[in-house]
Amino acid sequence: MKRRLCLAAVAAAVAFAAAGCYRPVIREIQVRVPHMRSEEGARIALGTLGGFDTNMILKVEADFGSQTVRVRYNSERIAIRNIQHAIASAGFDADDIPGNTEARAKLPADCQ
Repeated sequence: MKRRLCLAAVAAAVAFAAAGCYRPVIREIQVRVPHMRSEEGARIALGTLGGFDTNMILKVEADFGSQTVRVRYNSERIAIRNIQHAIASAGFDADDIPGNTEARAKLPADCQ
């Protein structure tokens, strides 16, 4: 009985310690943003990602020449679709997600 109680205590301690361990899974994606054609457009598209916690989005880079956004993110905290929808909410198409039409109407002329 005493041995069983001791094993249970050790198992509980191990489970408690393991629950406190967290290792982020850092990934990087490239989102195609076909209407992002200028630095101003890139600033607008990237601005939507600034609202995420810094534990979610670690780094964002835009290349308006190739019309892509590269995002380094913690996949344990945020999904690819969240990133794509955030960009689409600014009016830009993001991969296969169409941009919000009302927001697109407010974009600079070269990004519409």
